[in-house]
This record gives sequence, C-alpha cells and structure tokens, in this order.
Amino acid sequence: KTNNFPEFTGRVCPAPCEGACVAGLVDSPVTIKNIEYAIVDKAWEEGHIVPRIPKERTGMTVAVVGSGPAGLATADELNQ
Repeated sequence: KTNNFPEFTGRVCPAPCEGACVAGLVDSPVTIKNIEYAIVDKAWEEGHIVPRIPKERTGMTVAVVGSGPAGLATADELNQ
C-alpha cells in the first residue's frame, strides 16, 4: 500500500529532501517533487486515480483529530 493521496500530498510537501540529496555532491540532486507531479498528472490524464468508495457502510462513526495528510489518510483508511 502506498500513499493514500498522492494527487495532493506531493504538491503540498516542501521537499526538504531535494536540498539534502547526496546525489547533488556529484551531479544535480534528484527533483522528486517534479517527478511526483509528472506521475500524478499522467495518472489523472489516464484515469488511474479514481475514488475508493466502500461497497457497504457499517453505520459506525469515528472522529479523527487532524486535517493534515496523516489525519486524512487515517480517515480514508477507516472509511474503507
């Protein structure tokens, strides 16, 4: 299982890893943010990103505190 929301988490990440990339010692650092943009944009264009709607609801409820990526991922997992 990978990231629940690759379509937006890659866009909001400030990508601190790019400045710290050790590949930059010998060449240009890896621009992971641009790579993630390209992958997600292509996936949208080709229809690979689709909603995951549960087939059946249990009627149970839960509260998730936090609206950042972790809170949204938790809510998405619990919704399944």
